[in-house]
Amino acid sequence: MRTQALRLVQAGQHSSGEIARTLGISRETLRRWRKQAGRDQDQQRTPPVPVAPQEPTRLDATSAATQEDVRRLHHDNQRLRAERALLVEALVFVVMLVRGSRS
Repeated sequence: MRTQALRLVQAGQHSSGEIARTLGISRETLRRWRKQAGRDQDQQRTPPVPVAPQEPTRLDATSAATQEDVRRLHHDNQRLRAERALLVEALVFVVMLVRGSRS
């Protein structure tokens, strides 16, 4: 939900207050999420610390079937996240329409 809320805020189509109310969270929670996302982006911009190479482990010898399962699950996860984001955006749209029709 956090990711979808931040995407909606970045889209700029609705105010933070509207988004928070629609998603059932407080404005303060949404503000903290935005602040943390900014910190996370700053950390991602800093260059990684070089790490010495490690000896191969037993885990490095993962079977092809397991690797394929991981790829499939990763793909499914991406698809489900995209579907969830679309549903959240649709919910916001419907709520805005309903609130607009009450006026």
